[in-house]
Amino acid sequence: MHVCIFEDANYHQLNPLVHFRAVYELRCGISSLYEKILTLLPASKISFHTRNYLAPLLLHRYPAYEVNTISSDKCLFINGRWLADKTIAKEILKLAKSNFVLVSHNNVVAACLSGKKLASVKEKLGKELLSNADFEGIHQEEIEAEFVEFPWNLIHWNSEQLQKDIERIKRKQAGTIHRTSVLIQRKDIIIEKGATVAPYCVLDARDGSIYIGKNATLMPDTVVIGPAMIGESSLLKSGTQIYGGTSIGSMCKIGGEVEGTIFHGYSNKQHAGFVGHSYIGPWVNLGAGTNTSDLKNNYSTVTVSFGDTKIDTGLQFLGLIIGDHSKSSINTMFNTGSIVGVNCNVLGGAFPPKYIPSFAWQNLDGTFEEYDLKKSLDVARTVMARRNAELTSEEENIFRFIFEQTRKERVLFGVKGSK
Repeated sequence: MHVCIFEDANYHQLNPLVHFRAVYELRCGISSLYEKILTLLPASKISFHTRNYLAPLLLHRYPAYEVNTISSDKCLFINGRWLADKTIAKEILKLAKSNFVLVSHNNVVAACLSGKKLASVKEKLGKELLSNADFEGIHQEEIEAEFVEFPWNLIHWNSEQLQKDIERIKRKQAGTIHRTSVLIQRKDIIIEKGATVAPYCVLDARDGSIYIGKNATLMPDTVVIGPAMIGESSLLKSGTQIYGGTSIGSMCKIGGEVEGTIFHGYSNKQHAGFVGHSYIGPWVNLGAGTNTSDLKNNYSTVTVSFGDTKIDTGLQFLGLIIGDHSKSSINTMFNTGSIVGVNCNVLGGAFPPKYIPSFAWQNLDGTFEEYDLKKSLDVARTVMARRNAELTSEEENIFRFIFEQTRKERVLFGVKGSK
């Protein structure tokens, strides 16, 4: 079966995390949304449908996949915001013998298309995003499915998804564990080949499973409480405390205290400070002493701001959502439910605003000025080179595109130099 994982018009509600990626590349648990889909719906061919400006980057990242094209005469379309579920996946496979559409609360979950209907959708790929109208006129069934509507959904579901993802992995412990370290409920702990657990570490899986990826390093006196995941080649510095519901992606350096948080990958929080119930995008650096508040003093639900729009998340715990290549200085304090765009620099001192638009640089007096595009690109190249990574031409083009697309946000926010 040819499977096409697609983006719909609701992608913008997941900004700033999806400026540099498709919605289905976001992480929840161990894996990304698209990896969950393909685990439950094996495909002979795979297509990714995405926004036009992202297509060259996805072609570079996934050379084996088709992007904004479908070469088959029958295709199973899956919404990239769907949090893949085994029960629904079985129903999809059962229905896939003929054309059908599964809908949940006005969101298309899945659709199997062939013939003229598929031909009309193929015409649209690469020009605009798909909508419900593209799947009209076909047998439709209503189901209950979970969709990622906002970034905090990923944080809220992370513990559950960690447990499910780790349970699918059937591997024995292959890493190096020092004899003085303590593994509680060892059968629910997976330590991959090349990983190192140094002296006097504690891994406690009583409340959830723990996964330590290949070549990850836990320095002495590290504590990890499940469910939790430490990604490939990541480093936990001495004395680090990782609490349940935390996913640390690949190539991260983490210190201090972390709870209920997703580090997408390639980010640093090397020093003391608390980060809770947050989503940290790639290439982010949180300076020493950076802290996030994730609980209001009156214990009410957390409200977030997207520019002038305020949304009650319905969650009691929510910290920071920060986009790619943003940085905080030492002793920065983020308020409950803060959102920081891509390529921002935030200073310590008083609480910064709860919403900061992309490409905003905070000055010592608390004001913001526009982060020069050329300077931001130069810094990105330097930072990525430290991880033996290269800023590709596709990524540079996205930098330029997002800089222009977010200009209006900076103007409305009052960022100096924006026009």
